[in-house]
Amino acid sequence: MSINHHMIVIKSHRFITCLLGLLMLCPLFALSETITANENQFNQVELSNSAIKKLGLEVREIRSVKALSSKLFPAQIGYAPQALTNYITPFNGYVDLNAHLHLGDKVKAGQLLLKIKPVVTPETRLSLLTNLSDTEGQLKSSQEQVEANRLVFNRARQLFMQHVGSQKSVDDAQANLAIAETNLNTVKQKHALLKQAVAEGASGVYEIKAARDGVIASVNFTSGQLLAGGSKLLDIVSTNQLLITVFVPQEQIKNLQLNDAWISDDTVSDKEIHLKKVMLPLDADPQTGMRKVMYISSDIEELAVMQKLSVNIFERAPRLMALGIPCSSIVVDMYGGEWIYLKEDETHFRRERVFVSDKTSNACVVKKPHLTGRFVVSQGAQELFALETGYTH
Repeated sequence: MSINHHMIVIKSHRFITCLLGLLMLCPLFALSETITANENQFNQVELSNSAIKKLGLEVREIRSVKALSSKLFPAQIGYAPQALTNYITPFNGYVDLNAHLHLGDKVKAGQLLLKIKPVVTPETRLSLLTNLSDTEGQLKSSQEQVEANRLVFNRARQLFMQHVGSQKSVDDAQANLAIAETNLNTVKQKHALLKQAVAEGASGVYEIKAARDGVIASVNFTSGQLLAGGSKLLDIVSTNQLLITVFVPQEQIKNLQLNDAWISDDTVSDKEIHLKKVMLPLDADPQTGMRKVMYISSDIEELAVMQKLSVNIFERAPRLMALGIPCSSIVVDMYGGEWIYLKEDETHFRRERVFVSDKTSNACVVKKPHLTGRFVVSQGAQELFALETGYTH
């Protein structure tokens, strides 16, 4: 075999070896081609029309909205000032509490609370006559207050029906009318007791009934105890309104719109609870130096006395245009990342990462201008997330 022939054989072996190597690398090249994909192909969910209907998916167009920035402040819940009704004995006597009632029990308006057997001396009789005269003046004043508040309420309701007034004005007028009527009922009951005591003296037994629904918050006597006129008997707290005390640093008071406040604490409720400011002078907490701002809420099913939470208050900043989406559109993954589902077509939805920079009273603000005009899943986003990833809260 010649040298040239050996060289040809060697070159042939090298050629075959290289060819085999290239063939072995071909699957790798093919694999690298299958990995390359458009990012938009990921994070997508495809559903049938029947599945969309069963999940109750709703979409909403993303638009720019006028928004104000807000700040969170710590708060605590207590009873509203007008919720407390004090019961005081109008004359000297032995007091017996209704045997079926105890501290913390709920009572209905008109329910018997206690009975008083008076001890009437000449001095007591003179005091009763004086108190009766004063109570008659209070009764007349209370009746006038009820009538005045009823006129305001009727006027506010009429303006609202004519699409001139606001629902807030109607609610405020109705609350003031309810307070005035409760005060009138309390004065009426006191007047009737004094009138009966003056007429019957020590021969009668006088009943004291609840002026409105509530809970017995305190009892300041024991059954059968002799009490002097003017002694505190018990307190009834109405639970239809709660007081929310918000603690705000003094230097920030002037920068806030104190009338615009709401609770959006996820640990309290899955909905926003709007608060009504109480017209009381600002008070300060001596321990922290923070100012106390008072609000009331009628949403008692979501709140509880002594509960601590966070309250949003709008700042006095100029209104800005921001991209707002429903807060119900936001889903959060196990790492704290925030996502939304955009509608691609009738059956396709794509998950996109967002960052919520702020919350208004009706939307979550995100900084993604290119989403303007797109449609986002506003109801059922969490169901889509669970369907796609298997992760739920």
